[in-house]
Amino acid sequence: MSRKNRRRRQQEQEAQAAAAANTPVEAPIPTAPTAAEKLISGDMVYRPKGGNNPEDIGANTSLVEFHRVGKGKKTTRVMIDNGTMFPGEGSKYDSMMVDTDPYFQDRETGAFPKEPVDAIVVTHAHEDHIGGIAHDASRGKVLPDIYCTPLTQAFIEQSLIRRKVEQKSWPTFKTIQPGKPVQIGDIHIMPIAASHSVSQSLALAITTPSGSMIHSGDFKADQSLPIGPKFDAKDMRDLGQKALARYGHERFDVATVDSTRAYNPGYTPTEGMVADEIDGIVKDNPSHRIVTAVMGRSTERILNMAKVAAENDRTLVIHGGAILMSLQALARAYEIETGGGPMTAPKGKKSSKPKLDMGSVRSTLNALLKDKYGINGGVKILEGRDQAVDHVPEAKQMVLATGTQGEPLAALPKAARRDEKSLLQLSSNDVVIRSASTIPGNEAAVGAVDAGIQSIGVAKLITTNEALVHSSGHGYAKDMDEYLEAAQARTVIPVHGSVELMEKNAERIATRADELDLSLETMRNGDRVVIGQDVIVTPTNEPVEFLGMRNTVEDPEKSQMGPRIRL
Repeated sequence: MSRKNRRRRQQEQEAQAAAAANTPVEAPIPTAPTAAEKLISGDMVYRPKGGNNPEDIGANTSLVEFHRVGKGKKTTRVMIDNGTMFPGEGSKYDSMMVDTDPYFQDRETGAFPKEPVDAIVVTHAHEDHIGGIAHDASRGKVLPDIYCTPLTQAFIEQSLIRRKVEQKSWPTFKTIQPGKPVQIGDIHIMPIAASHSVSQSLALAITTPSGSMIHSGDFKADQSLPIGPKFDAKDMRDLGQKALARYGHERFDVATVDSTRAYNPGYTPTEGMVADEIDGIVKDNPSHRIVTAVMGRSTERILNMAKVAAENDRTLVIHGGAILMSLQALARAYEIETGGGPMTAPKGKKSSKPKLDMGSVRSTLNALLKDKYGINGGVKILEGRDQAVDHVPEAKQMVLATGTQGEPLAALPKAARRDEKSLLQLSSNDVVIRSASTIPGNEAAVGAVDAGIQSIGVAKLITTNEALVHSSGHGYAKDMDEYLEAAQARTVIPVHGSVELMEKNAERIATRADELDLSLETMRNGDRVVIGQDVIVTPTNEPVEFLGMRNTVEDPEKSQMGPRIRL
């Protein structure tokens, strides 16, 4: 290690020690209700504001409240996620999010919100769950503390930098992890591991003096995730019981349940199955370059592709900023876990891109390969623009590229239309794998990319139609059954989907209602449910207001907030 690096490491360690010394020690959270808490009365309320949409998936945002009455009257309000969604075909907007003006103070005017939120608790790092946070900060909202895992924090930090939010205006992040509860006013939250395509995803067991619920987040029961943490039915039951004991409850009053893929029979294919399938394709094509398109935040898939590359003696070549930023986020998550300071933009530059440190990317990726798979030699990893790629034989390259949904500026779509500026150029020696399903609404864009790839005359184009090269991040019917059996709630409310998907989920769950001793309720954006001995859903009479945005977080230079739109 050079003298400069030793000095930098020493400074980092000194800063971490100073931060630890100045961190106040929080009082332990009771594991059972205190005598005073037993006298508290009030109502627990759950209100989905986005995510339970008429036609599309996204903008997942909900409120959990406890309205204490009588002596010490007050309201505790927690926002669960704050995401964005696609606006729909033909829209003049690039993205939509819930109008959060009623919940956050305005930094410039100081105007106090009608329904102030005490904290935001985030289940995971996909844009349909975190995309609104950076937009709110950039439009002058004072955000409350954000509770999330280190990887989720890393992705939110990247978004804040992209939108050029000054660090003094960043929210305070508080790290949470499975099995370590947090207390926010009268609301107790127990994070529970949930398997998903992006690592460090959570379900949440939420309890108050008068009621309780368990929120699935985005969920599948996949036990093969290399990073995780992954769902474990026993852990969910055990941690659920600890959460219930906090206020003396015996059974969850409500369980929300992911509806996205629950209509499919059986189990969602696992990430391990996908890795094995792609490993077989690589072995069957030893003389070809392998080009695999993956979603940028599929961290579990990305690590598995690095494993396949390492075990087949191939160099991992990255084409696409989203994949590089995911690898950087994994490195940043390790920094957060070990007490590192806040992420910063590159010094002396006007760029709004987070700093990319390929050294930390390589060391983190190879540390994960060693820790999760026992691969000691690691994998060689290069950016697509690195001139060293020219010296790696094509038969020794495994390319990871962005653009699974036909995004015009992503690596694979640019290559498919023979863009002269594209660093990735396809040829007849390439085996191209599109390791993703097509999101509804993107069929035309994806079809155009596939047609372009085939017109080039690649050796093979392999999609989900030809092989098991993708696993959904959302559970099929059997995955959701495992969740319901572990949650053991009295009432189940399907969420996270279009009306059609939620209704299909409800119909399927109804066939097991007697067996599981549960009842079903349905909710739409803006509805209100009081949770307690009785679970009472009140449909909304007012449409939920959304904000339309032109140019998303990926293009902050020209970002403009559109007018409010009633949906």
